[in-house]
Amino acid sequence: EHGAEAIVPLNHSQRSFDLWSETGDLLGFGDSSNFNVSLTFNIQGDANPQTIKSEVVPIIQRTFAEQLAAYQHERRRRSFA
Repeated sequence: EHGAEAIVPLNHSQRSFDLWSETGDLLGFGDSSNFNVSLTFNIQGDANPQTIKSEVVPIIQRTFAEQLAAYQHERRRRSFA
């Protein structure tokens, strides 16, 4: 056959999982780990809920997106180690 191939050891190691995951990505199956994030804010005092929503939530979203990107980068990096 022409093209790349993958061999994944069946030993339940992190390396095996990473190889399996990377193989799925290369085949176009993508990352099948879907998740939802739900935040609950408990506001006390005179804080305006609209101010919290408009100013704090975007910061949290950006920070979460940056952390997720760093995690995914590190996961990809380690899968080829």
